[in-house]
Amino acid sequence: MTFKDWATSKGLVEQETSRQEIAELFKLADETLNDCRILATTVVSAHSKYVIAYNAALACAEIPLRALGYRTKEDSKGGHNLIFQALDFSVDPKGQYIAKLQAARSIRRQVTYDSVGSVGLPDVVNLIDVVSSLRNAVEKWIRKEHPKLLPPEPEKVKF
Repeated sequence: MTFKDWATSKGLVEQETSRQEIAELFKLADETLNDCRILATTVVSAHSKYVIAYNAALACAEIPLRALGYRTKEDSKGGHNLIFQALDFSVDPKGQYIAKLQAARSIRRQVTYDSVGSVGLPDVVNLIDVVSSLRNAVEKWIRKEHPKLLPPEPEKVKF
């Protein structure tokens, strides 16, 4: 099945992206990951740390979907699930991240809606590691498959 066939079957919306949008998603992912690393050393609750790390994962996973020219519908149920599944067609064809992100989605849903005390600091640290690795894989994929979507490298000044 092609990505376009899969996206159509899942009700994703075709929409071009821009270099600016991709840069903003990378910035959001990077800032959120940085926040996670700082918060990991504080007395903020593990469930709050986990939700923030999950948000970084979501931003990272959305980049390839947008680079492929699709997005989820605004009122889409299961949008996070679809964003993670779409990685199969870009960054993660071997499933290195998808299962971990789907598990994180389930845990995030549980700590957000059901029970607060079901996640610990090791879970947070593990998720931060997964997201950091995913973020690097996304950048590598974008550089290879969609280099025009990356902002130009700043010129180096020679003295």
